[in-house]
Amino acid sequence: MDEERRRVLADTLGSRVLSGPFAGMELSPEISWGFHQMPYIVGSYEEELHGVIEEMIERSPALVVDIGAAEGYYPIGFARRLPKTTVYAIDSDARARQLCEENAQRNNVAPNVRVRDAIGLGELQEILSEDAAVVCDCEGCELELMKPEIATRLRTAFIVVELHDFIDISISSTIVERFGPTHEIEIIDVQPRDPSNYPMLPATDFEWAVNEYRPVEPYPMQWAVCRPRRDYRA
Repeated sequence: MDEERRRVLADTLGSRVLSGPFAGMELSPEISWGFHQMPYIVGSYEEELHGVIEEMIERSPALVVDIGAAEGYYPIGFARRLPKTTVYAIDSDARARQLCEENAQRNNVAPNVRVRDAIGLGELQEILSEDAAVVCDCEGCELELMKPEIATRLRTAFIVVELHDFIDISISSTIVERFGPTHEIEIIDVQPRDPSNYPMLPATDFEWAVNEYRPVEPYPMQWAVCRPRRDYRA
């Protein structure tokens, strides 16, 4: 990708998210996953989940846990939309955690955002409440952490898991099997972007600016949305 082209467009668009569920959020120009910068600012990032994010916000959970938080797009976005909610931002990368803390301060939500290093199942169980929302994007580690038989409070959480079958082909089927008894599960596929939704982008820049470089073959990127069953009793 032409980095000069990216820099010019970034300077033109600025540092404020322009659309989507987290519109208005301010972000540092440094991004731990550089190719996400434009989708973040444009607001097209993980557009497939925008309706799910609004659903999670509508539920007004007491706690949001983001595993694989990077520089904080999701945890800070949730903290802005849910000012009474405690948000955990968990990431194994030290620089990403620093950027997340800086972005939390930039958006005046630092008191509600707790930035943590990578955690294990026991710590996850300790953090979770009975009324929690979980976003898990940890590059294949979802098999290690999304274990409701051990972290039992996952059984009543609203969960979104990014599935990385290109890392381990068993991930999708395992997550569905684990959460099937306690949750209604929806699988969401990666989708193309519609230029008419993002008029702030010149037509010549659209395709690369919204490109999140997600795999489409042989295992397309998917998310599992796990909604807790109303009739389930822990």
